[in-house]
Amino acid sequence: MAMPRAESLKVATCCISPEARAWMRTVIAAAIAVSRPVFHKLFRCYLHLASFSCTQAKATDELGPAAERGDLASVQDCVTKGANVDAQTSNGLTALSIAAREGHADIVKLLLKHGADKEAKDNVSHFAMHIFVR
Repeated sequence: MAMPRAESLKVATCCISPEARAWMRTVIAAAIAVSRPVFHKLFRCYLHLASFSCTQAKATDELGPAAERGDLASVQDCVTKGANVDAQTSNGLTALSIAAREGHADIVKLLLKHGADKEAKDNVSHFAMHIFVR
């Protein structure tokens, strides 16, 4: 079995934290020194981790716009894929505060059910639930 190319490693590391990448580089280097089969098993695990991380990142990116549109099915899909329900925009808005601002009660309920922080503040210290009540 041929060794993976450097391009594979670049693609695989796009969504993994720098700390995790450093740890994996060390583990992979040790595995290469031991044997190629060990390396290949570890590399497949690494690719799986990267794939899962990228799926979560994409779902998190899509969550806010779906909440703004009132697209309950898309919000549910994002949550199912592991989106961070408390991720904030550059203005400090969360999907919960966006859904609250737009009056999408069904999405507010769904996000709260999945652990969204109702105490999270945006950049001007508004709470999501205060926005919803207005």
